[in-house]
Amino acid sequence: MKLELSSGQWIEMRGPDQLTAGDKLAMHASTQLPMAGSQLDDFASGRGTFSFSLGTVDEQLYGVLARIIQSWSYPYCIPKDDISQDENGKRTWEDSLRRLPLDDWNELEEATAAHMDKLRQSPKGKRTTSTTSGSTSRAKAGSSRTA
Repeated sequence: MKLELSSGQWIEMRGPDQLTAGDKLAMHASTQLPMAGSQLDDFASGRGTFSFSLGTVDEQLYGVLARIIQSWSYPYCIPKDDISQDENGKRTWEDSLRRLPLDDWNELEEATAAHMDKLRQSPKGKRTTSTTSGSTSRAKAGSSRTA
């Protein structure tokens, strides 16, 4: 699909109907939540808290855009070719996505909302069922098992 931006720029990208499991996995992998060992211990024991920032949501979007944008009219590299990173090796998108004018970024973000909604969906038709032992299992809706 080709997104024509009001600035006159354009972005060619895959549409939401062309997303793959790899896109969903890349979205998940793009979110890194570093914690020190003691923080993990505190969190696991219920003594600590876990903070989450909107930057995490942005990182997911960056990861997806790097996979779905195929070409654009900007005079810099497309996101998949952007190798900029911080001192820890984390991609920063300084040579691509972070250079977009804010109005263009807002239009791109709006145009990819359907992509992100689809990638964040839980599997459809799944429900949790109880067994006689009290444990739970995932079963596909409409499926039945006979003894």
